[in-house]
Amino acid sequence: MCLVKNQAVTFIVMLGITGTVFFYLQDRLYGVFDFFGVTLPAIFSDVVGHPSLSLFLLQRSVYLLGAIGFICLTITLVKRLPHRPWKTLVINIIALFLILTSGGLGVLYVLHFKKIEAEREVYVSVFNTYAERPKVDISAYEIDITPRGERLEAESRLRVRNKQKNEIESVILYLNPGLKIITIEQAGKILDFHREQQVIEIFQKLRAGEEAEYVLKYEGGIEENICYTDVEEKDFMSHPAGKTFYFRYGKRYAFLSDTYTLLTPECIWYPVAESPVSPANPYSIRKDFANYKLTVRYTGNKVVLSQGKRVCGEGKVIFTDTIPFCGISLTIGAYETKAVSVDSTDYELYYFRGHDDFMVHFDALQDTLPAIIREIRADLEVVKNRNYPFRKFCMVEVPLSFTGYIRNWKGYSEHVMPELVFIPERGLRTQADFRAMGFRLKNWREEGELLDAKDVQAGMIKNYVKTTFVNENSSDENGWGQSTEVNKLNIGAMFYGFCGYLSDPDFPVIDIAFSTLQNITENIQRRWYFGPLITDQQRAIIYLQDHNFQTALSDKNLKPQVLYEILKLKSNNLKYFITAQVAPGEFEAFLKSFNETHIFEEVTFTEFARQFNKRFGIDLLPFVHQWYTTDRPAELMLNNVEVNSVVVDDFTKYQVRFKVYNRSKVEGILTVKIEEGGGGQRGFRPERREAERNNNLHNYIIPPQSAWKIKIINDERPGRVSINTNVSANLPSEYMYNFSKVDREVTDTLSGLFPVDTLLFTAGPGEIIVDNEDPGFHVLETNTRHKLKDLFRKEEEDKYQNFFPWKFPSRWTAVINSNCYGKPVHSAVYKAKGVGANKVQWVTTIPKDNYYEVFIWNPKFENWNWRRRNRGHEGHAQTYVVGYEEEEENITVDLGQEENGWVSLGNFYFPAGKVSVTLSDNVSAGFAMADAVKFTLINKK
Repeated sequence: MCLVKNQAVTFIVMLGITGTVFFYLQDRLYGVFDFFGVTLPAIFSDVVGHPSLSLFLLQRSVYLLGAIGFICLTITLVKRLPHRPWKTLVINIIALFLILTSGGLGVLYVLHFKKIEAEREVYVSVFNTYAERPKVDISAYEIDITPRGERLEAESRLRVRNKQKNEIESVILYLNPGLKIITIEQAGKILDFHREQQVIEIFQKLRAGEEAEYVLKYEGGIEENICYTDVEEKDFMSHPAGKTFYFRYGKRYAFLSDTYTLLTPECIWYPVAESPVSPANPYSIRKDFANYKLTVRYTGNKVVLSQGKRVCGEGKVIFTDTIPFCGISLTIGAYETKAVSVDSTDYELYYFRGHDDFMVHFDALQDTLPAIIREIRADLEVVKNRNYPFRKFCMVEVPLSFTGYIRNWKGYSEHVMPELVFIPERGLRTQADFRAMGFRLKNWREEGELLDAKDVQAGMIKNYVKTTFVNENSSDENGWGQSTEVNKLNIGAMFYGFCGYLSDPDFPVIDIAFSTLQNITENIQRRWYFGPLITDQQRAIIYLQDHNFQTALSDKNLKPQVLYEILKLKSNNLKYFITAQVAPGEFEAFLKSFNETHIFEEVTFTEFARQFNKRFGIDLLPFVHQWYTTDRPAELMLNNVEVNSVVVDDFTKYQVRFKVYNRSKVEGILTVKIEEGGGGQRGFRPERREAERNNNLHNYIIPPQSAWKIKIINDERPGRVSINTNVSANLPSEYMYNFSKVDREVTDTLSGLFPVDTLLFTAGPGEIIVDNEDPGFHVLETNTRHKLKDLFRKEEEDKYQNFFPWKFPSRWTAVINSNCYGKPVHSAVYKAKGVGANKVQWVTTIPKDNYYEVFIWNPKFENWNWRRRNRGHEGHAQTYVVGYEEEEENITVDLGQEENGWVSLGNFYFPAGKVSVTLSDNVSAGFAMADAVKFTLINKK
């Protein structure tokens, strides 16, 4: 006001500044522009307090002091007669001081994060420098640790062995850079070593197969910035809000204090031979399985937790176990404990003192809890096709700010460790609202079903176990987005990742691929997503159309979420290749036997493939090479999908049949799922492999450049048949066919693959088809105006979108949908209704004068206008202009009245030469849509 002199203009300027900062600048420079503080963590833990209180106060002081300074300037700028003129100078000096101090604090705030980035760059460089150096294997640890507030003193005794084929010049170990090495000894002799940040190089040669024992003494604090150096800086620095509990939690990766201690292998709190990350080549990380003995010298009143059997002595706690682990953690906190032993396995719950309010919801389960645990474990072992391998299972409450990341190369986060799973404070980020869960279970019971308190509480435990520890996707999301957050508490690693390791230098991803194909579930219920942007799974399919798996693993520009979907697609593709030739039950039995034989061991994939070939007579190595390196996937064409009834042995059954053509030079894999009805189940159930055991999931290998008829006999009437082309050039990859009734009966009782002529999939004689993907399709667009918001909008990376019925794009936009025409990309373009200025045009050349019937493909997009009441049928009339020579004919078709597929525009006599069909955006419905045009010769001259 003092400068602009106009209240309205001042208000608009301030509103513009506020909007610009709030919507576009609040995440820039680590949140220094966020004067609202919405991107800053502001939650206090009952145990450890604020995750970074000094940083929070520093950032808020920037705006507190700056605001006071500008208020002081405002006082001096007001036009009035000063009572004491010298005070104006004093106020101006104070204002200038406060504003400069505010700016200085802002610079300090930014420099703090710049320092972290610089440190992490150094750590990354060191990791990469030593990544290719030959490593030893550690077979046994004896770790003696004494916590002293924010520091620790430790002595680690390591038994190492050189498993390399050649002699190594020096021994490489890794340790947190905040821990200072005091001495390294061998048999009482002090050894020379070199320390570079997190790397320790011991100057001692080891011959091939030679063993040695080292004693390392070290002390110091824990440097958290060494953690997750393979995570992008923007993800490491940001503080995203939760979904179910919309606050910023903050991020801590380790705790070491008198109040609370939590150390995981990611922070390298004890020396290891294999680095926790390899930023340049993450899939090269191996697993070291070693026997551990951990002694914690602690005399306080807190509980000490780690892996193995705990024995409390005078002033110390010792953890030992005969099971080798690939890493251990250490937790010291003010815990209360609930424990029960079921079938020689200890189940323990550790929660912070005073956090026992959840117990009131399970007061009726005192006698039945062991039976419930036994049932959950039995179901889970069926789902995972593995027996639980450890002697205890501990659920441990940790501060809400403790953060882990699921890296695709690892397959699990630091929230899940051998024998331990770390649950966020008070169950936040999980579905721990047991009061609401109990209410839902009572109200969702079947009609006439009586549920007592035990039934409800047992259902609550089963639901919590499923959503928190079993589900693939996190319960801390609303389930409606294009990206899914992977569940960090998924305990699949306890059955797979912590139990063995498949190694192969040519296929470094093979271990995580086999873990993934066993851990991911066959979801009966699909995840709904409403939005125009394509999902990460669709992006993964598009990426694999011209990239191979090997390239994807090293592509730094690929989003981690998309890479995860690629990993799932390729893992499933590997599984379906096997189960197309081997019964799923037999494959599962082989995996279970192999894993039990080699539990807690490193086994080469060559050995796995040898045993697989011996058992089933199938050589996996050629396929895996193609699976890893091929960048031109199969192109599969489908037609004539139908369901008919058939009588087999006096019983009415149903035959699903269709034709498929693989016109590419590589084999394709087709998956057919037959769904006989809907309906979900409450509580935890072994849903995975249910479709396979009911013979409702069928996999087929389609050889290159061949056509086949596939016939499937099903006992029950199919309600829906979905055909998935998996990793292929097809977009979309899945096609669904609904069958509300089956009227036709056939006598054909055969099932299997039967060869057919490839000519069935070629265009008929005299047919010319111009698709929107073809060069003959053109967009004639005049709508090139840019809105103000476009200046701030990020450039779209995706070529395609999904059809969105509530908001139509202002420009012609390509969408993928199984209703569209395409070979192999089923796509169309659509845009919001206009005045006819924006058009699309199909152009082809007629070889000679003749009569043609012209068709357009109707993708039959649904116009879901749920905002209108009493809606009835809305017409979808589109006018097509057929042009040839100097002639034009207008044909209007109501696509809303037509079925999905080809719709005739009529018969035309075309002279030889150029012919076009043009469609404008001036339509009767809310949007115009354009797909393919077909010209069919009807009268030869």
